[in-house]
Amino acid sequence: MASILLSNDNLLKAIRAKSRVGAEALYDQYAKVLSLAIFRIVRDRELTDTLLEETFHQIWDDAVQYNEHETPLLAWMLGIAKNLALQQTTVIKTETTESVILEFKLA
Repeated sequence: MASILLSNDNLLKAIRAKSRVGAEALYDQYAKVLSLAIFRIVRDRELTDTLLEETFHQIWDDAVQYNEHETPLLAWMLGIAKNLALQQTTVIKTETTESVILEFKLA
């Protein structure tokens, strides 16, 4: 299937309308850059894929509230991706720390 290329304005309209074309164009146009941003933080391919999916869901759900006059579309989407990745690394670090503390107490 051929990639669909939309301008940011048309892409945003399509996403806000919950159009399948909008979803496909969003993925085609931004999956690589968002995936790279996530991977640079989490350094795990499987986790990157999971967080990329969550990123697209959040973009899809929050598109109505997004104000294109305040923030460029890519910057907004990168912010979502990076925040999700950073939240995940915090969870992993917390779980690791708790595990080490538990092991220390049991030793």
